[in-house]
Amino acid sequence: MPDGSVEAVVEGPREAVEKVIVWAHHGPPLARVDRVEVVWEEPRGDMDDFIIRYDLEPYTPKPLGKREG
Repeated sequence: MPDGSVEAVVEGPREAVEKVIVWAHHGPPLARVDRVEVVWEEPRGDMDDFIIRYDLEPYTPKPLGKREG
């Protein structure tokens, strides 16, 4: 993103997503992580690829109501 931040949209089994969240709190070597914000949503089921996009506006989730977790 233009300000140097990174945004990830992750979908998969809850255990796998939680591992990504734990990793995100540290990031790769030489990274500086200031904040990790997690927004849980119902899976869309349309994520079957991995892409890096530099041209998108920040992802804005649609409210789904209260979710446990």
